[in-house]
Amino acid sequence: MRKNSFTFRHFSVKQEYNAMKVGMDGVLLGAWVKAPCEVCDILDVGTGTGLIALCLTQRYAGAHITAVEIDRSAAEEAAENVALSPFKDRIHVVCADFLELPASFPKFDLIVSNPPYFSCGISAPERNRAIARHDESMPLGLFLKQSRKLLKLHGRINLILPADRLEEMRQYAVLNGLGLEKVCWVYTSASDIPKRMFCVLAPLVELPPIQVEETLFLTDETGRRTKEYHDLVKELYIK
Repeated sequence: MRKNSFTFRHFSVKQEYNAMKVGMDGVLLGAWVKAPCEVCDILDVGTGTGLIALCLTQRYAGAHITAVEIDRSAAEEAAENVALSPFKDRIHVVCADFLELPASFPKFDLIVSNPPYFSCGISAPERNRAIARHDESMPLGLFLKQSRKLLKLHGRINLILPADRLEEMRQYAVLNGLGLEKVCWVYTSASDIPKRMFCVLAPLVELPPIQVEETLFLTDETGRRTKEYHDLVKELYIK
């Protein structure tokens, strides 16, 4: 049975009505993302419980976050989580389809997302879970196209994806005037192949000549959490 709430160091997350529960990917992304500036406007796409938005407002005191969620029940729960946090004045939850946000919508220094994973296959049995997990509702190419429109000149896009979607992501990025600035391969264990990756995308005009590659190992050969994992998330969890 899944827990209906999680308590972090400076906030709690209720997840009774969210299809996608608090998981490792959201925590890792919320801890790993580097904002391009200390005082910045951030867009969290598909906020779910509001976890990533809450992580980023804790880490960046000058951040103001718009958290977009298409599912009304999830958006209402995210808004409740925000209202009960110390960061309620810096996070605004919007129930909307990200792909249908108008051209007049504000532009952002950072766009972050833990997007749907699957490009094909059998749909999840519950509609809201299908929306959350399958990119039928928000294909990667359309996500990047819309993100580029909402990105400031010097902005960045951070997202987590399965490792086997790297080349697909590169192709869609170039089509939308974006390039891969950094990739971090996430290994569940030292003996495994990477299952997922963190990606940082930048406008092509901003792209540095050398792409940065990093690795993150979550457990060592004995199955224990690594020091790099603990160092990454230590400010989020209660000691």
